[in-house]
Formats: sequence, structure tokens, C-alpha cells
Amino acid sequence: MNSLRRSPITGLYHPRTTIYSLSNSSLTDNQSSSSLKRKTSTVDRILYADKSGFLPSESYSCSSRSQSNVDLSKSLSSLDQSILEAQVKRALSCNETMEATIKRIRTEGLYSIKDLINQNEVLERSLQESNMKISQLEHLLNKTKQQRIISNDITTPISNYEEKIKNLENDKLQLKLQFEQVKSIK
Repeated sequence: MNSLRRSPITGLYHPRTTIYSLSNSSLTDNQSSSSLKRKTSTVDRILYADKSGFLPSESYSCSSRSQSNVDLSKSLSSLDQSILEAQVKRALSCNETMEATIKRIRTEGLYSIKDLINQNEVLERSLQESNMKISQLEHLLNKTKQQRIISNDITTPISNYEEKIKNLENDKLQLKLQFEQVKSIK
């Protein structure tokens, strides 16, 4: 009895034979089905070779009992050769692609490493400049804290004068506000 099996590669249906009985009445059916089996298995091997990228180790053989008018042995050897050529071309193409990818990744890696080195140098310079500015500001702060104004032989801290300046500025602002109010009334 014949059934169809779908090929995972091509999506086409291929006949698959199953023998349920070996009675004398079906002897001719069995012979034709066995030749069909051999043809199908040959096609399956070719499809497997195409799918996996490797040829099976078995050689393709055609039986002399085959009822086909086509001599498959010659076409299979040329098919084997064309499959091998296609596999070699595919392997060479993959190899070239991989080499190009590796070169691209190497150059990108080198450029990114150089960029990182440059960024690191810039950051180190800015860190050194920042440290210098911080030390200068700390020095100025210490100077300001220690500074005192001497007037009439009395030492007075700067903070007292700063408070007086703030008070004078506040008084000035209040006078301005009063002046504006007087202007608006007139």
C-alpha cells in the first residue's frame, strides 16, 4: 500500500511504500514497489545531502531490475559531482564571509580600543586639572578663614564686616522700595 510523505526540504509529497502482505497475488506489486523504494531512497539521500550539506557515505546504486527507462547511475554520478561542487562553493563562500566578518570585527575592535584610550587620557587630564583647582580653592578657603582685618590695632574677623555689608545692602533695598512707593503715591 502506498502512502505519501512530505519532504521537509522541498515541501513536496513523495511516495512511501509499506508492504502489508507478501502473497503471490501481490508479487508484481512488491517488485514495482521495491524499485520505487530504491528510487525514493535515492531521492531521499540526495535531499538529505542537500539539507545537511554532506553526502551520505553510501553510493547511489541503481538496480538492473529497475523498471525505469532512465539509466540513473550516470546521472547520479554527475549529480554527486554537482552536489560536491555546490558544497565546495558554499564552503568557500562561507569562509570568505567569515574572514570578512572577522576583519571587520578586528578593525572595529581596534578603533573602539583607540577611542577608549583617547577618552581615558582626556579623563585623566581633566581629573588632574580638577584636582589642581580643588587644591587651589582649598588653599584660598583656608586663607580666607584665617584672614583678619586690622583697624585701630584691633583684629576683627571678616565675618563681622560681611554682616555689616549685608545689613547695609538690606537697608539700601528698603530705601529703594520706600522711594518707589513715594513715587507711586505722587
